[in-house]
Amino acid sequence: MRVKVEAHIDIPADMKKIRDPRFWEFGANEWWKLITPYAPMDTGTTSESVKIRGESGNGEIEYLQPNAHYLYKGELMIDPTTGSSYARAGTRKVYTGKALNISKARHPLASKEWDKAAEPTQKPKLIKAMQGYIDSGRLKLSE
Repeated sequence: MRVKVEAHIDIPADMKKIRDPRFWEFGANEWWKLITPYAPMDTGTTSESVKIRGESGNGEIEYLQPNAHYLYKGELMIDPTTGSSYARAGTRKVYTGKALNISKARHPLASKEWDKAAEPTQKPKLIKAMQGYIDSGRLKLSE
């Protein structure tokens, strides 16, 4: 007995749904929650001052504090003239090649490049959360 099966799936239309900015904003928000324990934390200002947004096919987490890049790189920067880690107004700091001493008092997993540090253990959780979003029907893939 022979059976013929035809599929009528509009892949381009479904791909547009997967590119839905709300889906990617959800993913970025979940990733922020998962990586926050890996971010350096003193007062919490840097790790909590974020802008999370989704675009078509991309989620983004933007840390808004001026020191975020400094902490992310994990390298001491100084005023090139004074050698102080506090720069004079209008002075551009330079990297020294010396690693920052990142406190683990509030976040024991804290490190530089915290997203990369979190990836081995947290990426499967992100994938599971995003699959849950798809499975929930919120993307309306069946329409």
